[in-house]
Amino acid sequence: IIKMGKEEILRRAGNSGKTTTEQEYIKSSRLKAEAICKETIDHFYIKEKKIFQKNRINKNDLFFNPIDIADHTIPNGNSIMLINFARLGYVNEAKELSQSLNGYLNIYKSFMLSSIKSIDYSNLILSKENCGTDGCKI
Repeated sequence: IIKMGKEEILRRAGNSGKTTTEQEYIKSSRLKAEAICKETIDHFYIKEKKIFQKNRINKNDLFFNPIDIADHTIPNGNSIMLINFARLGYVNEAKELSQSLNGYLNIYKSFMLSSIKSIDYSNLILSKENCGTDGCKI
């Protein structure tokens, strides 16, 4: 035991080496991320089209539902949400949004570079089957 380092002792003991404070912070951060994802789904997700729109669904003051699929100075919101779903382990949500974005790619691919990257990222994470209720290991 004297010759073993802290990491080896913790590994053998089954402890990740993270302090209670670090573990609490990670758990708290994950709960906040999940709450934000749920709120985003509730307020911006169009269930019929399986995609997010730019403005709140219940306060739609426009004549149409503006869907956020084009990249401008920042990646589009659907692309970001796909990455969030993959990282949090929301497998079904990630697959559904990925399939929807794939449909839009056939028409608008020149405007959706971040979506292509997000779909590839999501597929990579989900294909390794290392996602569970605690999220995906990267």
